Formats: sequence, C-alpha cells, structure tokens
Amino acid sequence: MVEKHMIAKYESLIMGTFLFKNTDASIMRKMLAQNGARVENYEAGAMIYDPAKYEKCLGIILEGGAKVTKARGGHGVLAISMLHKGDMFGAATLFNALGKYFTQITATGRCRALILSESLLRDAFKEEFKLTENYIEYLSGRIYFLNRKIESFTGVSVTAKLRGFIMDRADERGQVTLEMPLTTLAQTLGVGRASLYRALDEMIENGEIERDGKRIILKDI
Repeated sequence: MVEKHMIAKYESLIMGTFLFKNTDASIMRKMLAQNGARVENYEAGAMIYDPAKYEKCLGIILEGGAKVTKARGGHGVLAISMLHKGDMFGAATLFNALGKYFTQITATGRCRALILSESLLRDAFKEEFKLTENYIEYLSGRIYFLNRKIESFTGVSVTAKLRGFIMDRADERGQVTLEMPLTTLAQTLGVGRASLYRALDEMIENGEIERDGKRIILKDI
C-alpha cells in the first residue's frame, strides 16, 4: 500500500508509463492503495534484482537510476542498459513458471522504485481491460524489438553490427548513451572508424535513429 502523499507526488510520472496510457488516474490510485503496491528505497550499489533474488513484480523507477547487467560466465559482466525515472523493469518475471531472472539490476545512486506485485496486476487486468490491452501492446512491442535484434545478429554488415550493439544496450525508451569514443566503438565492433561513421549516417538518414551527442535514440522499436 502506497501512502496518499507519495501517490500524489509521483502521479504524473506513473501515469506517463505504458501501463497506464489512456487510463483514468483513479484506476492507478485504486491500485496503489492496495497491499500489492509498495515503494522501495535503495542505496547506491544495492542489488534490486539478480538471478537468485527477485520477485514476480513490475517495477517503476521513481527517483534515481539503475543499471542492467548480465554475467558472462566468469568473463566479467555485460552492460545491457540504464534505467531512468519512468522506466520499468521486471516484466520478464510475470505470468510464467520460470524460476530464474536472467540479469542483474543495480542502483547507480540513491534510487526509489514503485513495486507492483503479480497478484495485484492480475486482479487489475481482470477489472480494467485497458490495462490488459496496454500490457499486451508493450509485450508485442518487445517481441518486435527482439526480432529486430535477431536480424541484426545474423547480419554481417557494419550497419548490422552497429544496429545490434545499439539494440542490445537500449533502455526501455529505446535510448542508449555511448560511454566510449567512436574510435573505441569501432574497435569493439571490429570495423573501421570511417565505416562506423558511414553506418551511423545511414541509420540517421533512414530514420532508424536520432543522435544527440553521446545519446542515440532508436526511432522504431
């Protein structure tokens, strides 16, 4: 159960998520007033989810941020994406019999998240079809996104390699921040720097991405 002043503080942020798109705020308030909803606070470096410690819940970042990583079997960790205010996590834990979560989510600083339990979501989906429709639309979008990733992995062109790199690290909003110079990125992908620049220009011209300094935004996910 989330206290009323907390609901009021974050109402605009929560209503801007995919789950509550085109719904009345009263639906959200009703959900958050129930026992399956709570707010959690995490210190910097705290593990929010990992393969051995997770809940069947949907989370929404309310304050701060978190990083999503995946262990590479004794070869360090792979950076997957960053979570920011308004981003969601945990959808892969819901409505399935899997007993494992495949990534780690770690708070990058002080972080606050809204947690919605699977049982709460199930009841809400029964009562409000628009919530169900929004969730199905989200999952459909993720399937399309994963299909695009598979296509990029099977390609051998520089553009395909770059597309795969971006899609593998994009957050829920389809955004990724390049933490390395383009010269280093070219080396990481095993391509020439000039070829990488051409691939970036091609993806921008085709409307696949927008680039704002180090930030790249996928336009079709």
